[in-house]
Order: sequence, then structure tokens, then C-alpha cells
Amino acid sequence: MQPICWWPPMWPCMPPSVPARTRSGGQVMRAAEVHVRPRRARPLVWGWGLLIAALCSGGAMPPAWAGEPGLAVAEANAGLDLGLEDLLRQGLKAVPQAVQVSTASRFAQSAEQAPAQTYVLTDAEIRAYGLRSMADILNCLPGLFTTSNGNFVYVAARGLGRPGDFNARLLLMIDGVRVNENIFDAALIGPEFYVDVDLIDRVEFTPGPGSALYGNNAFFGVIQVQTKRADKLAGLRARLALDSQRGSSWQASAGQRLDSGAEGWISISGFQQDRIPLNSPAPAERVDRLRDHNWDHGTRLLARASMAGWSFRAGHSERVRGNASPLDPTRPGSGIGQGRSIYFNQFAALGYEGALGANWDLTVEASSKVLQSRRRDPLEQPGRPPLELETLSEGQWDEFALRLGSSAWRGHYVLGGLEWQRDRLQRIALGARGLPPDLDFTSASERLGVFVQDEWQLHAQHRLVLGLRWDHDRRADGSRLNPRLAWVWQLSPEANLKLMQGSAYRAPNFYEFRSNQAPGLPVLEAERTRSLELALEHRLTPQLQYRASLYRARMSGLISQVLKPDTGLSFVNSDVVRSRGLELGLEKRWDGGARLQLGLSLQRSRELGSGAELDNSPRRLFKLAYSQPLWRDDLQLGWQTQAMSRRQVPAGSLPGQALHHLHLLWRQSADSEWSLGLRNLMGVSYADQPDVGLPPLRQEGRVLRLQFKHRVGS
Repeated sequence: MQPICWWPPMWPCMPPSVPARTRSGGQVMRAAEVHVRPRRARPLVWGWGLLIAALCSGGAMPPAWAGEPGLAVAEANAGLDLGLEDLLRQGLKAVPQAVQVSTASRFAQSAEQAPAQTYVLTDAEIRAYGLRSMADILNCLPGLFTTSNGNFVYVAARGLGRPGDFNARLLLMIDGVRVNENIFDAALIGPEFYVDVDLIDRVEFTPGPGSALYGNNAFFGVIQVQTKRADKLAGLRARLALDSQRGSSWQASAGQRLDSGAEGWISISGFQQDRIPLNSPAPAERVDRLRDHNWDHGTRLLARASMAGWSFRAGHSERVRGNASPLDPTRPGSGIGQGRSIYFNQFAALGYEGALGANWDLTVEASSKVLQSRRRDPLEQPGRPPLELETLSEGQWDEFALRLGSSAWRGHYVLGGLEWQRDRLQRIALGARGLPPDLDFTSASERLGVFVQDEWQLHAQHRLVLGLRWDHDRRADGSRLNPRLAWVWQLSPEANLKLMQGSAYRAPNFYEFRSNQAPGLPVLEAERTRSLELALEHRLTPQLQYRASLYRARMSGLISQVLKPDTGLSFVNSDVVRSRGLELGLEKRWDGGARLQLGLSLQRSRELGSGAELDNSPRRLFKLAYSQPLWRDDLQLGWQTQAMSRRQVPAGSLPGQALHHLHLLWRQSADSEWSLGLRNLMGVSYADQPDVGLPPLRQEGRVLRLQFKHRVGS
């Protein structure tokens, strides 16, 4: 039996040795080697000494609770849990205080009290900087960067984004609903993502292991996309955008909020781009013809409604990506046909959130999801009828979640929950369209998780968070226990210190599991990680704040895609990896409304056995975002700089680069606004290598984008 070898649905199934079939080619870009003398990072264990010292001084502190039992957490957060509307009323001159987040604990609380660092990007920032997609948004968040092969968008966290990964180590959620699919466990953040950027209220990113709360996929962190309420989408709204690369997009929505409190909205959006520039070199005489086959278009539908504690959400996404495909990969010059990658995704979710008496909160959620991805390529060979080769990935799965929270015990808020996922269908099939498939792998599976978490207010300035989750995957080997421990010290009203320790796991997904079922290939084990992090936030003045986060992580059994002559593409559990890093941030605001944000991420990740650096793991990321009014509040300037250092890739090394983006926003009236954006202002030529076995691919150049929005009613 031959080992299974296929490309995911974003590419045709082919031997990796056929470069014409990959629509790539290209040259390996190299930079001068830079040798940095390694420094020994001090262990973070000393941080627990701070906790002991702080608790020993508790006698000098005021008692944590003087009120009735059951009000502990509510009183601790009194005056802190401010929503976005409250933050807007604080004005733009000061750094917002007590931003409300929910990802770190699965319930809303002040970011200062949350047991993990959570970075937030709001709708106002999306508009100020002209962010066009989920990938643009993630590139703004600390420690994250994205790469793309033109079909799929990959995201790396804290320097860890190995080629061939499909974002399976990050959990992606929309309003609390998990949307990682069940074939590759992929978080789809490309054009096929359900949510148009105009529907996003804010995005939260909580880095670090999150399996103690979320289970599988929350390996490097959790990304939560929160959509807008009906009051922000009231009436009829429309958007039209055009860009210099033959791209266009549109969006229309209708929303209403009733006096009874019931509310809802529905949105439809679409995009199209023709003659997309090639991402690899091609003969000059063939460029025009190849670009004729290079296009992308899709539509999205999203709806949200809520009433009396009940909520309903549903989404639909379709995308078709066209690529030039050789008619016969074995014969150079055989001609070019039209290849297609077809994506179809749907989800529906129903939830209830309410109180069970004075001290108990109940949340119930149920959802159902469908995925279908197809890759089609023409094949014409002498003496055989024309065929269309098809790679099919198909998934259907249901999820159920139950959470119960209680503040019935003085000084404690206890949250417990159960989550169950049933994979009704997991299928990968390869063959000629219209004929029985040559390979057809079909399966079903189940996952079950149970967790408990206790937020314990020890003193007025100290909070301890203890958590534990048990997960069982029917396909994986055995069950998993993941603990969590966090300490939050409110040093002063302007500063807080957090010490966090946690673990996470990721079981092999269906694609990885099936790829290694051939004889001679190893049985994959689950990935594991343990991390320790110390974070400080300090507001020096109402207009100036800085943050610093020091972390280290130990990862074992990372599943890596490898290309070998005898087995082709397969997966192995790699050596133990140690990662250490430092994240720094600074935010400054001025009386005139100007705002500056700076971020620097430093990290080093190596395999302990060989000492080799990980692929696609830049040591340094730098991010700058600046905005200011140019004329009253009607005209606003936005500027971004995003830079990264040199990184190793399978083909060698890629040089560092710095990209600059400029954006102008003009509020013509209360109901209309125009925006003009210039992405990659300097026209920097750079490349990424997101896939194993393929050469580096040229990325997007300078793009000019004009956009108009209008609303009717409110």
C-alpha cells in the first residue's frame, strides 16, 4: 500500500515534484546571515515568589469583602466593567480604562481583572486604518502575522507559524461560537471568513495556552470576533469599494431594535477580483494568459437576532478561486486550463443566557456547521478523454455547550461547563469528477470536554484563578487534563501585575490522522505545551500607558508536515521546542485626538535536540499605528507600519521587510463617509513560503483603494 499523498482542497492532488502543477516557480530570496549571540533567559519561577510575598502582606491590607456573600466578584468589578459605549464617553484624549473583555474567562469582566492578557481592536480602529479583511486585523494585533499562498491565509502567533499549518493551533470564535472546521481544524480567516469587517464590533486576542477553558485548538491562543449589536447597524446601510488591482467589494445590511428589547440584523456582502497579479515568475509572453485564469469572487450572508435572553446567529459563505492549471503536468507546453478552488461554509447557532436566581448564571448553546471544499483541475493527455480531477473535503458537525456560573460563595465566582462535539461526517475523496473516487476516506467522531474554574478574590488587590479541564477525543489516544493557574495583583489604580501558568493540547486532525495511516508512517500523538508568563500594565498618565509581557513555553510533539522522497508529504511529531519571548507596548494620546500605538515582539524558538530555529519564526516583530484628525473630526489620517526580521523557511531564509499603509477617512455627513487607502505605500517587494515543498511566493504590492459608505435611517 502506498502512502497517502494529497494536497488539501486549496491545491490539486499531485506529486510535489511537478512544479508546473503548483502554479508557483519562483526564486528563493536570501539575506545575509545575521548571527545573534544567544542570551540565557532567566526562568519565570521567581514570579511565584512575588505572589507569596504579596499574600504575606495581606494583614496590612483592607479586608476583601465586607458585604453579603455572593456579591464578591460583582463588587470587585464595580466601576470597572465598562462597555464600549462607556469608553466612548470617556473621550479620545485619554487611554481607555477598564476595557471589558470576555475571552480570557468566558464571561465579561474588566481587562485589568482578567486572568490573561487580552488585546482588543475596535470598530473605530478598523475604520481609522482602513482594514479590509480579517487578515489585516490580525496583522495589527501583538505577536501575530499572516502569510498567504493566494488561496489560503495562514496566521502565526508569537513567532510560531510552521509552513503547512492551517491555523489549527488557534481557536477562532464568532460571538462565542467555535468556527474551526472539522477536517483540518482550520481557522478560516481568508476571503471565505463569515464576517464582513463592517459587521465587526471588536476583535479580542488572548495569547497563550487556553485548553483549560476551551479544549482542543486553543494551543497558541484564542481569537474572538464580536459582531455589532442592532443599534450600531440600525436602518439600511451600504458600502462599495474599488481598488487598483481590479478588485471590488460591496456590502448591504438592514437592522432594527424594537421597544420590547428584541433586535436583529441581516447582512449580505460580496467581492470580486479579476486578473490577479501572479505570485511567481512566468515567461513574459504567457503572463497575460495566466492572469486571465487568476481570479477570485465570493459572497457572504450573516444574520443575528436576540430577544429575552435568547440569541440566534447564522452564516453562509461561498468562494471560488480561479488559478491557471497545466492541462498535462507531464508534458511541458501542453496548454493551460482553468483550475478552481471552491469553498462552501454554513453555520447556525442558538443560545440562551440568563440568571437562575440571585447568584447563578446559565448559558446554553447549540450549533450546527457544514463545510465543503473542492479543488478542480482539468487533465488532457494523449489517447485519453479529457478529465477534471477533483479533491473533495466535506464535513458536518454539531456542538453543544452548557455553562453554569455562581457567586454564591463569598469571594468566589465559580464557572463550570460541559462541551460536546459530534462529527457527523468527515470525508476526503480524490479522483476524476463524475467517476467513483480513487481514494475515499470517510469517518465520524466525537469530542467531550468538562471544565471548572474558580476566581477567588483573596484580598482587595489580589485575585487567584484556578482552572482544570478534562477532554476526550474518540480518535486520539486517551484523555487530556489541562490545568490553569493565574494571579492578578492590582498594584495601584494605575498598574496591575499578572502571573499566568497553563497548559494546552491539540489532537491530530482528520487530515493528519488519515495521511499517516499508510504502512511505515508513525502514529501521531497529541501535541502538548506548558507556559509561564508574567505581564505588567502601567498607566503613567491618563494619556500614556505601557505594557510588558515576558513568557516562556515548552512544546512537545508538534505535528509537522515533511516532504520525503520515499513517502512524499506526511506528518511527524517533532522534537521538543522551547520558546521564550518578550512583548512590549506603548500607547500615547493627545488632547487634539491624535493617538500612537507602538508594539515590539521579541522571541526565540528552537528545537532542543538540534538547536535549530523553527521555520517561519521571525525573532522580531514591530508594529506602529498612528491616527489623528486633520480637519475637525471630519477628516482623519491613519498610518501603520508593520515590520519583521529575517526568518528561516524550508527554502533557505527570507529577508526582513517593513510595510507602510496610509489611510484617509472623510465623514461627509452623519450618514455618509468616504475613505482612500494606500496599502504597501512604498511598493515593497517581498515573499512568503507558507507551504512545504513549494518555493517562496511574491506577495501583494502597492494597492490603492477607494470606498464609500451610506446609511438610511437609524
